[in-house]
Amino acid sequence: MKISEVIKELEKILATEGDLRVTVYDEYTAAEGWDYKNEDLWLDTSPCVATVYDDNDKAIEKVVQF
Repeated sequence: MKISEVIKELEKILATEGDLRVTVYDEYTAAEGWDYKNEDLWLDTSPCVATVYDDNDKAIEKVVQF
């Protein structure tokens, strides 16, 4: 998915649902069974630019990572 496609989808959600918080769910911590409350596993996020590397440490592409 490209940035422009993400923006379109987010604009649809904004129009129908309002200005919601953007989060990621910490599935790893949830699976480890550390007795966290489910609502505490929804973490705030922000986009940043990252580089994807292959197994030989060769840069493949730049991506937006949340």
